[in-house]
Amino acid sequence: MLRLSVIIPVYNVEDCLADCLDSILGDASADAAQGWQVEVIAVDDCSTDSSLSILDAYAAFDTRLRLLRTERNSGSGPARNLGFAHATGDYVWFVDADDVVVPGAIGHVLRRLSEATGARRPDVLLVGHEKIDDEGRPAAGNLDQLVATAPMRPATSRPGEQTRPGEQINRSRGLLRPGRTGVSRAAPARQCPTNIALTGFALSEWPEAIHYTHTPWTKIVRRRFLADTGLTFPSGWYTDLPWTYGLLVRAARIAVLPSVVYRWRQRRSGSITRTQDRRHFEVFTQWERTWSALPETVPQAIRRELFARMAWHLLLVAGNNERIRPRDRRAFFRRAARLYRRYLPPEGYPIPGGVNGLKQRILASGSYSGYALTRLAWRTWNGLRPQREEELAPPQQTSHSALGRPHSRPTGQSRRRIRA
Repeated sequence: MLRLSVIIPVYNVEDCLADCLDSILGDASADAAQGWQVEVIAVDDCSTDSSLSILDAYAAFDTRLRLLRTERNSGSGPARNLGFAHATGDYVWFVDADDVVVPGAIGHVLRRLSEATGARRPDVLLVGHEKIDDEGRPAAGNLDQLVATAPMRPATSRPGEQTRPGEQINRSRGLLRPGRTGVSRAAPARQCPTNIALTGFALSEWPEAIHYTHTPWTKIVRRRFLADTGLTFPSGWYTDLPWTYGLLVRAARIAVLPSVVYRWRQRRSGSITRTQDRRHFEVFTQWERTWSALPETVPQAIRRELFARMAWHLLLVAGNNERIRPRDRRAFFRRAARLYRRYLPPEGYPIPGGVNGLKQRILASGSYSGYALTRLAWRTWNGLRPQREEELAPPQQTSHSALGRPHSRPTGQSRRRIRA
């Protein structure tokens, strides 16, 4: 019997909390006949609206919902930690209270987890998601595209393995197919290439998996494994970063469910990703935590991909008008440039192509004026209204140590390297 704990941090989400709870509790009811169990742990982080009353009402008629409350408002990270401390499931799934799971999601997840037993069960299951914008329009995440780029592993059928008459095992798809004879015979081992994303892998086998979103709701984690790692969510903003990457580098087995099971609903207001605030500078603290907590045994191939992900992420935040105020962008860029130079792999790494590569070159140089001019040109070319920026700083001299090394590339882009 497989048991899943769904943990929901709750703070002032009265307008969408019922949708979230209905999507989970209603979905879990349909799968009770399979022998699976689901517990839902909602952690109210001292909400000031009617969120707590909504939780009380649901808990009164559904015993699967457990209600906890923090002693003081601490943010989603500590709320998740509190929920995890009370979880009893084999696996845990952190869900945000303003999002929903798609119909049939929980059954789909539990079936995927049930495909393996014992030591073959994954430590982490990556699941597909879609983003719902302000107008209700869906946009699928990139997990299925990422899976298509995963390496293939030769899988060996077991000599002497017996099947039903007229069938042979096709391990590449996990299916049975008709045989040529009425009775299958023991045969020598045959190599059947399989996509490692679908059969399970360690991050060292596929470092590019790092480029899937770092959100916790796209990862379903084996509870004992997470407890053994000692990983918790820190306080503040961008707390997903050290938790997610610390998790992935320690997982012995990662599995993938590319199907969309989660809907990330972007709210017009109240979302961190759509709030202009100096607390977005906490992204630097969280990336520092991510790097400092990496085990020394993490291979360089993983470190290169993690660096590429960090560079992409810092540039994403720097250029986002809904997060960074124009007057703060110069300071943010300079801190990003320092972090970039600090963690640039000493052996280099393949440079991205296109605009991303250009922005990384400018980031490496530390030239904010170059960045601002490039950003202005890009926005003008795409018909976007230019923002009023600070006065451009004088051009800075290019550092050979900054630009002379190879830089990073996202998955699937040019592998051309730059050398000193």
